[in-house]
Parts: sequence; C-alpha cells; structure tokens
Amino acid sequence: MLFYIISIFILYLIWTLYHDYMHPAFITVAVWLAIVGFYNYLIRKTEIWIPLSDTFYIVVIIYVLFFSVFSGILSSQKFNGSVAVHISFNLKHIFLLYISLLCLFVSNAYYINVIRRVGFSVVREEIEFGNALPMYVKASSYMLVPGIILFFLGISTDLNRRKYKILLFVLAVMILISCFTSTNKGSFFQLAICSFYFLKTNNKLNKKTFLCLVLVFLGLVIFLQILRSGDESSKNNFFTRFLYVYFLSPVPAFDAVISGEKDLHSPYFGCWTLAFFYRIFNKLGFLDVNPSSLLKAKKWIGVPYATNVYTMPGYFYIDFGIIGIIVCALLYGGIFGKLYSSIKYRRSASSTIFYALYLYCLVFQFFGDWFFGFFSVTFQTLVWLFVLTHTFKTYALRYYHD
Repeated sequence: MLFYIISIFILYLIWTLYHDYMHPAFITVAVWLAIVGFYNYLIRKTEIWIPLSDTFYIVVIIYVLFFSVFSGILSSQKFNGSVAVHISFNLKHIFLLYISLLCLFVSNAYYINVIRRVGFSVVREEIEFGNALPMYVKASSYMLVPGIILFFLGISTDLNRRKYKILLFVLAVMILISCFTSTNKGSFFQLAICSFYFLKTNNKLNKKTFLCLVLVFLGLVIFLQILRSGDESSKNNFFTRFLYVYFLSPVPAFDAVISGEKDLHSPYFGCWTLAFFYRIFNKLGFLDVNPSSLLKAKKWIGVPYATNVYTMPGYFYIDFGIIGIIVCALLYGGIFGKLYSSIKYRRSASSTIFYALYLYCLVFQFFGDWFFGFFSVTFQTLVWLFVLTHTFKTYALRYYHD
C-alpha cells in the first residue's frame, strides 16, 4: 500500500510540473505502478506465484524516485544554442530509401521462402544462431535500422510527392515483414510505441486510432507467439501464461535476486550491464572468454515458468547492488531527460526520432534492458541518425596560378 501511495504521489507531482504523459519520469512511474498492480491482481486471481517481498518495493521506490529527479532536472535544462534546423527529405534520403527497400526485399524473400519450405521454427533457429544465414542476407538485414529511421523521418517532414509517400508505405510493409520473420517481439513493440508517439505529437492519436493500433500489434505478437509455441498454444491457460511470462515474470525474477534466492554475481566487473563491451573485447581477442555467454545457462529461473530476464534495473542491481539502482536511474533518467529537453526547446528532429524509437525501452523496462543490452543496434541507430539528419558540405579544390 505504501508503494502505491508513494508512486501515485510522485506521478501527481510529475503531471503537475510537466502536463505530459510522454515525459520519461511519468512513463517510468506509471509503468512500475501498473505492472506491480497487475502482478498482484493476477497472482491473487490465479495463484500462479507468490507475493513480492517488502525489499522489492523499497528498491523500486528508490529507483523511480531517483529516475524522476534526474530526468526532471535534465529535461528542464534549456539549450543555449539556436533552434535545430528543419530537415527536408532530399536526394540522400531518397537514394537510401531505394537501397533499404531493395535490401529488405532480399532478406524478406529469403526468410519467407524458408518458412514456406521448412516452417517457422527453422527460421527462428537460423536467426538466433546466425551461422546458417547467407552473407547477403546478413548484410541486407543491416538496412532495417536505417529503413525504420527513413520511414519516420519521411512521415514527419514536408514530403509532398505522391510517389515517395507510396514508397514509404511499401517500406513500412517491408519493415513489418522483417520484424515478423525475425521472430523478435521487441521490434513489434518498438514500432508500436514509436507510431503512438508520432501520432500523439502530430495530434492524430484519438481513441479509435489508439485502439486499432493496439489490437493490430497485440494480434501480431500473439500470432507470432502461437507460431513459436507450437503445441503449447493449444493448452487452456495459454493466454494467461503468455501474459505472465512475457509481461510479469521478470518482476518476481528480479525479486528473487533482491531477496537472495537467485545468485547471479560474477567475478567479472559489470558482467551483465557491460555485456556488449565484453563481447566486443572477446571478438577483438583482448579477452579469452565472454562472461555473459558462460553464465547464459545460469540466468534461467522458474517463477514458476522459466524466464531469463530480470527487468532493466535488475541487471544493474545484480552487478552493483543498491548503488547500481541509483546508477541505472541516473543513466537512463539523464539520457531520456536530455533527449526530452532537446525535443522541447530545440525541436531537434534527430532527438525526436531517437526518443521515439527508444521510448519502448522505458515502456518495457519492467522486462529487460534493450538499450545497453543490444547496444550494437543502439549504436547503429545513432550513426544512421547522424548521417540522415545532418547536412554534409563538400568543397571543390581551387588551384591558384601566379
């Protein structure tokens, strides 16, 4: 009860200050309030698992409190520079639009052909292990990130030519097929949250549109899970289990870590939060082992269904304890607070697109860390955003003669 009271009070203060439910602090508090409330409701109704410990509530209160403070401070800082330059859809964007369409068509055609011949599960295994994929498919898949950026950049600029609007629609279809064939539900959620954000900022998000988008994306995710589950989908409790495993199970898993029931400590510094850098050092030959791979099997826990995710702040807690919770709040509160400030005071197109693309990390922070957990994709997004939203000047060489 104390957790609910404090969370609602913080939520009220944030709304009083910012009057925006897209503010990172409002999203964070609302998400934890909703997910903990839903978890408690479901376990009382179904008795799937046990109540959360008192320590869990204390840790989450500390996290949302520090996140709200850090994001609030940084989101209120005004930039000294001028307003960001408006971006037009130019020749560079059109060229990359065609390249993205071609590459996504190639990779999608390959996956669809495999699904048609041998089934959906084989495609999933090929993607997860990667070695069986032809090089041209791997290379083509890298155009998904710029394709997504181009689509949202195209719909948010003054692109009036009918031909390119049709191409953007085709690109959207290609992106959806790519997300479906990749079996990655996170991509669906990213597209959904990003679509909601742009509709909201353009004052086009009414109740009917919101409901339609929720039903479409949720339907696609459930259909994808049915394909992945096979015979499991025919069980009577499939839908309840689906909701619990993919939306609630990380919460009791995080609680198990907090209460000491699950020990994931590693002798490697920051093994879970810095997993991306360990992978890089391992591939470059600076490390003989990849610690996150060694401990991969150890991550699984039954709560009661098997899960291997521990929420976004959970990984920081595993590595650094309660200090890690504050660091996580400072890091993510600072990043998203600064992005929010750039959008509000500079109307930066690159900040707007990046904030929209990674807003799903805040909405689904109760699940896992997608921002640093898949930092290679985050880095690709940053690079492509810089390329697509900056103008590069070229200078001709001049020769002077005496």
